[in-house]
Amino acid sequence: MAIFTIGKKQKKTFKVASISLACFFFFLLFWSFVAFWNFRAFYPHALNFFGFPGSNRNYLIVFQDNNELRPTGGSIPFYGILKFRHGFFAGLTINSSKGAIAASSAELLPSPAFPDGAVDGLYSFKDANIDPSFPESAEHLEYFFKKTFPSLNLDGVIAADFTALEDILSLAKSVKVEGVNVSVQDFFPWIEQKMLLEQKNVDQTAAGKFIKRLAWKNCAFFWNYQKLSTTLEENFNEKHLMAYMKNPLLAQTMEDLQWSGKVSFPGKSDFIGWNMVNTSRLPEDRYLSRRANYTIDISQNPDTTFQAIATLDVRLFYVGNGSQPSDKQYRGVIRTFIPMESQIMIKNADREDTYNGAHVFSKEINLDPGQAATVRYRYVLPAYVLENNTYALALIKQPGVEDKIAVTVKAPKEFLVSAEDFQVKEHVALYEGTLKRDRTLRFALKNNPYPPLLTEKFFDGQNKLVLSFNRDVDAEDATDGLNFSIADKNTVIPYLTDRVVVQEISYEGDRIVLDLEGLSEQPGEEYEVTIKHLRDRNGRSSISADSTRISLQIVSVVLVYTLKFAPMIGRRFL
Repeated sequence: MAIFTIGKKQKKTFKVASISLACFFFFLLFWSFVAFWNFRAFYPHALNFFGFPGSNRNYLIVFQDNNELRPTGGSIPFYGILKFRHGFFAGLTINSSKGAIAASSAELLPSPAFPDGAVDGLYSFKDANIDPSFPESAEHLEYFFKKTFPSLNLDGVIAADFTALEDILSLAKSVKVEGVNVSVQDFFPWIEQKMLLEQKNVDQTAAGKFIKRLAWKNCAFFWNYQKLSTTLEENFNEKHLMAYMKNPLLAQTMEDLQWSGKVSFPGKSDFIGWNMVNTSRLPEDRYLSRRANYTIDISQNPDTTFQAIATLDVRLFYVGNGSQPSDKQYRGVIRTFIPMESQIMIKNADREDTYNGAHVFSKEINLDPGQAATVRYRYVLPAYVLENNTYALALIKQPGVEDKIAVTVKAPKEFLVSAEDFQVKEHVALYEGTLKRDRTLRFALKNNPYPPLLTEKFFDGQNKLVLSFNRDVDAEDATDGLNFSIADKNTVIPYLTDRVVVQEISYEGDRIVLDLEGLSEQPGEEYEVTIKHLRDRNGRSSISADSTRISLQIVSVVLVYTLKFAPMIGRRFL
């Protein structure tokens, strides 16, 4: 019997190796802790995600092709099953949505989630992400998943679209698959070809190998963790990554960070959202441009409350030119979400329904390459959106896309817009940008502290003086003849003094017309018009701190003759 002993030198070497390994392990743990600081909200719940000793965790990962849109991001050409055992990674398998899981019988499309016939009236796992809210779509996905894998219990569903894959691929520069270096530039044509040729067994084909090698290349090298963390956070923020978790602590954290993809509409403020599904089953959304223009016209009622009329235009332009197989006619359905209590004035819809407390319009879209279409809705917003002179607009983003949007606010001229989210131009506010994530725009209406300004003055005919202001003036002040006086300055004929009298006043908003009597023919004579005690429509905007009335004086009112076989053709101000 041989007896092996460890000498002092071996013991020292073993001790040094153990300490070095422990130091490296703790360094790696510390570096991961620092590098993934963006995910610190999950640190207290890490064991809930990875699992405890003696437990298993299984997560369904759906890869969404956002070039072929579905309500939560895109069609699902393939999916993965991520496994953890006793808190450690235990494997990732990739399968095609046209493989075993496709054997699950297709079912009628639930009409509340999307219009009947939107996806041929049927849906299966590949199109089960039909609900605009990802947690609800995740339940649909799990339903079909369990038909194929009844014994595998899921702890959550994670969605990653092709934009997220491209961003992660950019960190690795390229991934070599079957002798081909796949980079961001050629990712789409490469993956499209693989999906068409190898849908039956993606796990053993290039597409499956690509996913695994991409994950390995980014996770194996710890110096990439910080960039990977930032990229993952950005994609979660922009809804290119979403996660539905069954653990209540993880689910609440996801919802708090707005990473769950949940769609919820605010109860007492304005909101808009639009959501599309591609019904042609081709990656044509890659060539579709989407832009929304939202205008809010605010007026004030006699009881000083506000009325806001909203106009939403969503313009779709299909730039495909038929040069590629996927550049055929675009066919889809767009759903638009607005506040439930809105009073509809104009609608461009094939169908109306409700969803989670929102009024929903559905419109079918058919576009040939080079064609554009605009869906328009105009409606009176509920009164509560402008309570206390404040307003908030929630912009709901569809996962998988980044739409252009412009918002224009037009308030009454008696008010000034105060906002940080808009470019403010007195009573007008403008916002323009790309909707990368859900966001809320806010503004408040404040009283205009400045007096009405005279913007135009001219004689209309023989004895009518027209005065126009930059906003509506008070009706009582405008029609009070004692507020206007006109004096002859005697600059032309000193001994001839006109006694000008205001005979009648007509008034409409920001325009006052004075019918005068007593003007004589004095070529080049100047008159001084004094306007006093004139307020804006709300009785505010005093020119002085201790008065609510203003005095405005026009000092060079000149009458000019034009001689064309007549003594006087007209008058005008210089």
